[in-house]
Amino acid sequence: MKSLSLPAGLGWLICGAGAAGIFATYWDESWHTDIGRDSFWTPAHLLLYGAMAVVGVSIAVWGLRVLLTLKSARRALAQLPVVAACLGGVAALAAAPIDNAWHEAFGRDAVEWSPPHMLVVFAATAIALGALAGIDPNARALRAAAGTLLLANAAAVVFEYETDVPQFTEVIYLPILLAVGLTAAGVLRRAVPLAAPVLTACLGYAVLRLAIGAILALLGRSTPDLPIAVLGLAAYDLPLRGRYGRPAAAAAATAALAWAASALGLASESTSAVGVVAAPVLVVAALILAASYRPARVAWPAALIVLAAAAGLTTGAGRAAAHDPGEGPKVSTIELAATSDGHG
Repeated sequence: MKSLSLPAGLGWLICGAGAAGIFATYWDESWHTDIGRDSFWTPAHLLLYGAMAVVGVSIAVWGLRVLLTLKSARRALAQLPVVAACLGGVAALAAAPIDNAWHEAFGRDAVEWSPPHMLVVFAATAIALGALAGIDPNARALRAAAGTLLLANAAAVVFEYETDVPQFTEVIYLPILLAVGLTAAGVLRRAVPLAAPVLTACLGYAVLRLAIGAILALLGRSTPDLPIAVLGLAAYDLPLRGRYGRPAAAAAATAALAWAASALGLASESTSAVGVVAAPVLVVAALILAASYRPARVAWPAALIVLAAAAGLTTGAGRAAAHDPGEGPKVSTIELAATSDGHG
């Protein structure tokens, strides 16, 4: 029923606030890198929490609208899109006290992959997924915007690598990017009624990231890498035969672009760390594509991206460099000696 769909006004409000939240996340990371640990009242935090509040209120209004329309809590709970979005909103709210408890127990940190921080990422992805599924299929532009937001939230899982402050080995960067990226691409192919939905989302995400980088540069803050590897997901739109043809093409293009960007110095991840995963991905993807090959008309935008990805195979390996993550440029080396009373 159209009355149960996410109203267009609320949908655009969620997409706009969601984009602001993505910017605030990168702004906060650059604040940690350039300035150091911070308080609750930094501009980046206020923007992030404000964006979350706008999204939360929008989802609450949608949920109330569905409940009043159906006049039954049981029937309302059967509407999976609004339920997914509402659960994401509740999880995002719950993340704040959980994060506070985490810091009380283990101290302050700026690690993205702490449980409360990842809860926020997953909650935001659930909100975007619910909103995308709840939008009227005829609202193609709004569905495309929500699809871009879904891809942005999924890719946020690896933003520490793109901001050159990885807290874990760089070898797992590409596998995680492929896992979240291919999952998002599969959803976009089914949910966004466009001829090239993944390519559209990739281009929208690239525009968003370019805007984020430009604003951070104007603010005098560190800027993240360009999302070159993510563009490889556009190969998911290629008209390939077989169940695994599209994912294989997208995985190969993403891996090759990640490898090339690293080798050319356009990405922070070391070439060796990316290559140890990219090489087997390319081999397996090539075997899958060879097994399911059938001459077909190829969409030019996606074909160009695949050709650009293939060019990455001709690049050489670069030099890997270690650093002290999260605190800006290295200043000096110190030695510390610690004592404990045995009670923490």
